[in-house]
Amino acid sequence: MDVLRYYNFSPAQIHSNGWIILFSFEILLRILNEESSVRVFRQCYTLISSIEGGPLMPWFFFTFINKQHRPMENIIKRKSSR
Repeated sequence: MDVLRYYNFSPAQIHSNGWIILFSFEILLRILNEESSVRVFRQCYTLISSIEGGPLMPWFFFTFINKQHRPMENIIKRKSSR
C-alpha cells in the first residue's frame, strides 16, 4: 500500500483499527471511482504513535484530521453533481 510506503512502515506496525481506516478509505474511493492517493489520505487522516519515545516498538494508528477541511466530502459532492 502506498500509505505504508510513504510512512516507511511494515504491516505489523499498524494497529488493527488503523487497518480498518485504510481499507475503508480504499473501499470508499473505489465506490466513488476515484483513484487512491497518499495525498488525499493525508488530508483526511494523521498518524499517531501509541508510545511516545518508549523502549518498545510503538503501534501506529490514524485519526481523523481537521473537521473543517473535508476533502472526501468534496469528492462526494463532485461525483453527485455529474
